[in-house]
Amino acid sequence: MRKTMIGLILLLLSASPNGFAAPAWTYQVEGVGAIVLEDQAAARQQAVRAALRAALEEAVMSVLDTDAVVANIHLLNERLYAEPWPYISSYRVLWEYPDVPGKVYRVRLEAEVALPRVQQTLAALGSSVATADPGRLPGGDAGRLAILITERHLGQATSTWWAARGVVTRTLRSQLAELGVRIGELEPGLQWDGTEDAALQAARKAEIAMLLVGHAGVQQTYNAVSGSAVHAILQLRVLDTPTGGVLVQERGEANVDDTHSGQASALALEEAARTVVPRLMPFLSAALQPASTDSVTTP
Repeated sequence: MRKTMIGLILLLLSASPNGFAAPAWTYQVEGVGAIVLEDQAAARQQAVRAALRAALEEAVMSVLDTDAVVANIHLLNERLYAEPWPYISSYRVLWEYPDVPGKVYRVRLEAEVALPRVQQTLAALGSSVATADPGRLPGGDAGRLAILITERHLGQATSTWWAARGVVTRTLRSQLAELGVRIGELEPGLQWDGTEDAALQAARKAEIAMLLVGHAGVQQTYNAVSGSAVHAILQLRVLDTPTGGVLVQERGEANVDDTHSGQASALALEEAARTVVPRLMPFLSAALQPASTDSVTTP
């Protein structure tokens, strides 16, 4: 049964009670552009735009009922999807290639959608769009996971926290978000010294339920058969924010051949992060789901 059309008041809760901005949501999406008159540059732009629109559509589906999206698709197409750029915080191209025989250009992106901007536009549409289920909105009562990882790349003497720009952090955020884990945001401008105590303080301040904290690094290796390679090691611990207790810990490793492209370090860290996600998910799926409320029968 469709929800009563009561506008989008709940969607205006784009900040947590502490005033922190609602998070950007990360999606991996693909887009295709037609190659007309051998103009690959124009086809690429079309493909990127199509991919960003796909990310925006997924974000809207995260906060609106399916019935509401279907019933108001023409309005959403006109007022929201037609121009995706204002709602995209950032994106990076994962791969791209021109399919010349097929006369299309294909791209795959990792895009961050700025949820508060989406919410503001949806709210401006008024009562013609159904309200989302509050339990599905970021900043609700359901559990959230924050991620704090330091990285040490080739040539670095010490580990550094790269915030959301870190290879491991970016990979974990994207992979876990695609699997349904709600990623929480910490205080904007946070400066972290890499210790678990400081990480827990930041997570408690932002009322984050759980914390994924760890360190990643790479080292150069050499084998007489395969030649030079980069070996990445990632060590993670999931902490219960209120108590600081260790809930689970994982270790990931990966080797990438050093092709002197300058990307081996990042590729190895990314692959190491991907290896731990399947092992973390069974635990996170159970630990972060909202607690069910038992029904009570009154006499």
